[in-house]
Amino acid sequence: MITRSNITLVVGAAGLSLMFLWEQVQATRLGYQVSGARAELHRTRDRIAYLRSEFEALSAPESVAEAAARRLGMAAPLPESVVVLGAPRMSPPPVLAKAPTPVKEEPRPLLASALRR
Repeated sequence: MITRSNITLVVGAAGLSLMFLWEQVQATRLGYQVSGARAELHRTRDRIAYLRSEFEALSAPESVAEAAARRLGMAAPLPESVVVLGAPRMSPPPVLAKAPTPVKEEPRPLLASALRR
């Protein structure tokens, strides 16, 4: 005979079973999320290592000098154009020539017919 206590016992056991099943599903779902996060962390660390090696290669003095010469047309300075601060001067600096003064010209008429007036 089915009694109220038997029904309560069956409903309680079913509830506990469903709760256990739900916890297992959630644990599996969280396990997949953790696995995905670890894979993303691994990819990010690999990317950081790659970018650090690229930075080291591109910031090396030889690489900077080559890029300056190729992209900007720069060259090493001439020895006489280098000034060391705090060092005694060996000779006076070269005198730079002054730029020529521009000559002022009279404004010209735009049309030859303007001259006839």
